[in-house]
Amino acid sequence: MAALAAPIGSRGGCSFVHENCFYLYGGYKSGQNPRVPRVDSDLWCLDLQSCSWSVKACSVEKPSASKPSSLAQALRKKVLTGASCAVTGGRLYVFGGWSVGMRNAEVWELELSSGTWRELQPVEAEEAEGPLCKDKAGMVAYGEEMLCVFGGYGYPNRYRLQRGASYNWDQQYLDVCWTNELHLFHVGQRLWLSPEVTGPRPPPCAAFSFTQVDCCRVALFGGRQQRQRVNELYILNMEDWHWSGVCMPLLPSTPWPSLRSFHAACSLVDPSCLAPPPQVQRSHGATHTPPISAAPRCELPWLPCPRPDLCCPSPLPVSPKLLVLWGMDNEANPVSDAWILDVDALSWRKVDLPAGAGLARLWHTMAPCYLSSCEVELTVFGGAAENLFVQEEILCPNVDDTLVLHFGKAHTRMRTQAHTLRDTHMTHTCKHTH
Repeated sequence: MAALAAPIGSRGGCSFVHENCFYLYGGYKSGQNPRVPRVDSDLWCLDLQSCSWSVKACSVEKPSASKPSSLAQALRKKVLTGASCAVTGGRLYVFGGWSVGMRNAEVWELELSSGTWRELQPVEAEEAEGPLCKDKAGMVAYGEEMLCVFGGYGYPNRYRLQRGASYNWDQQYLDVCWTNELHLFHVGQRLWLSPEVTGPRPPPCAAFSFTQVDCCRVALFGGRQQRQRVNELYILNMEDWHWSGVCMPLLPSTPWPSLRSFHAACSLVDPSCLAPPPQVQRSHGATHTPPISAAPRCELPWLPCPRPDLCCPSPLPVSPKLLVLWGMDNEANPVSDAWILDVDALSWRKVDLPAGAGLARLWHTMAPCYLSSCEVELTVFGGAAENLFVQEEILCPNVDDTLVLHFGKAHTRMRTQAHTLRDTHMTHTCKHTH
């Protein structure tokens, strides 16, 4: 069988940009037998200069003697859909997800330079509060040593349920629940930690967007809360683990995105170049231990902004901007719009995408490549363009094309790339001014 020139359309995968290449991993492939759902196990790489796809060669580090397992079992475990991912320090981190009919709470690390996967097995602490085995959660990296994981849909494991978190059990599948637990994973110490969260937590939810918008803040938008999709907005400050409370329009006429889940979101300004607004800044001169619950106890240094040279003494004179693209409504149909949030002003405006954007989609993936602090190319891949429940979910066809959206200070330019199993070619270029 000839090698594919580009990945087959998929949904629920992970994507990220590293060194001017867009990487794609996991996700349901199109047209699979629901009894044998296949997930893409290759790590695909799109060179953003040449617009050519290739498969990155990867290997799996042999498991330790304390947890015997074959290499084949390890490979199967890391083939995921609905997982959460984050990139920091030249490494990709993948948490949770669905694989081989089961959800998990594993953390995997991929050294991008060598292509080596390894499982980061947590240190077992007495009465540890770790995350559920879950998918459709959110995760961001804070510095190079900490991963912040929120929410998701799953079931308990050996860990204690987190104190202060809520769990809404699914009435159809009684052993599965939505959650609003917030955990930190310390990569170096391999510990799951529970921060002392302040402010009103979002309700238990899954399939939302969880996007870092500056050095210290994360924006959570939309998602599914039990049977209902929502359009609620929350801001998490990672310096003190404080939730803002729900942000919703005051008037019916206020511009605001509709209810949705399975959407994609990206920051339009490089988060590492933005300091939080003055009211949430802290002194950077002292060491601070973030509040950690008693299970387990661990002394951690306060985590400063990852790019203090850029964001602390001389932050950019701009507000963080968040793009929300497409998604799924309460009837499981694709939502065909895009919105930009001014994070500081908490104001939304609708964006008219050029005709070349093609079909709206849901459960697609999107990742940013920052050309400068205020200029970004967003690469969008896959997703489903039809109602997921019209036919068997895994048989629902996926979108095969790749979109690249270019956002700058004065314009939005977009080029779209379409490919088949045989070739890859540019199909459309246009400009849009606003």
